[in-house]
Amino acid sequence: MSVSHRRTARNSGNRFEDVGWWDPNPSGDGNMHLGLKADRIKYWLSAGAVPTTKAMALLSRVGLLPSPPKPADVNPAQAAGSKQK
Repeated sequence: MSVSHRRTARNSGNRFEDVGWWDPNPSGDGNMHLGLKADRIKYWLSAGAVPTTKAMALLSRVGLLPSPPKPADVNPAQAAGSKQK
């Protein structure tokens, strides 16, 4: 996980700072592993950095960001019925 300018391609190698790593493949213990520099992530967020959707999900999972709101469960049949009234 790294901090870069939003107009920079991910594979360009031009990064401001590496702030963590994530291994999405489960290891022998069945867990995915994540390492973060929480103090540097908090700094960059306070400086106006905007995480990608995946980074936001990971950061909210470990408590560095609030969880994104879940969409309301709407039953399509109920929604259609309420429009007819």
